[in-house]
Parts: sequence; C-alpha cells; structure tokens
Amino acid sequence: ILHNGECLSSCPSGTVQQGNSCVASCPTGSFSNGQVCEDCPSGCESCDASQCFNCNSNAPILHNGECLSSCPTGTVQQGNSCIVSCPTGSFSNGQGCEDCPSGCERCDASQCFNCNSNAPILHNGEC
Repeated sequence: ILHNGECLSSCPSGTVQQGNSCVASCPTGSFSNGQVCEDCPSGCESCDASQCFNCNSNAPILHNGECLSSCPTGTVQQGNSCIVSCPTGSFSNGQGCEDCPSGCERCDASQCFNCNSNAPILHNGEC
C-alpha cells in the first residue's frame, strides 16, 4: 500500500485502504468497513455495510435500504420512495400519488368519495 510516498503493509490510523493507497475517507459509492473501502450495491450512492442511504439515477427509488428502479407490488411511488398507500387527499394513478380535486378527501381518477370540511357536500362524485 502506498501512502505519502512510502510502501506500507497497512494504512495508518485515520485512513482507510482504497485500492493500493490510503485515503482519509472512501469515495462516493463506497463505504469504510474500518480498514478498506468497499463498494456500495449497484445503484447506491452512499451506504454502510447493511443499507443504502442515497440512490443514483440508475435506480432512484430508496425502499427498505435498497435502491430500485420501480416500487415492488403492493406499494406506490411517492417522490423517491415507496409507500403502501397514498396519503389522504390523493390517489394512486398506477405510477405514483396524484392529488384529489380541491375539497376532496378520498378519490380515484374519476370521482370523489369523501369531501373535506372546506366543501362538505358530495354530489355526483364532486364536492
């Protein structure tokens, strides 16, 4: 291992091995296991030994510590994460959550099912 022009058998304290040299911190896409920089899983920009914290554009969705290109069955995408159901005032459009019309608390793509207190009367699927 080369460090400051010297060949060493291990990196000095405060540094970790990256390839054949010693560095103060591991580069993006890798993490320190205490002695050596190890690569994060594919699609992951920053991680530790057990999970990913930030994903790259190849797999931008962070779900349960893993980077995915799409959400698993039974979940919907909201931003860069997967959730079980859309929050109140929105519905799943098959690709993510979309806001219900103004005054509507629970809806689908075609109609409102419950109105909020701002427009409490439901008539023909509208508030």
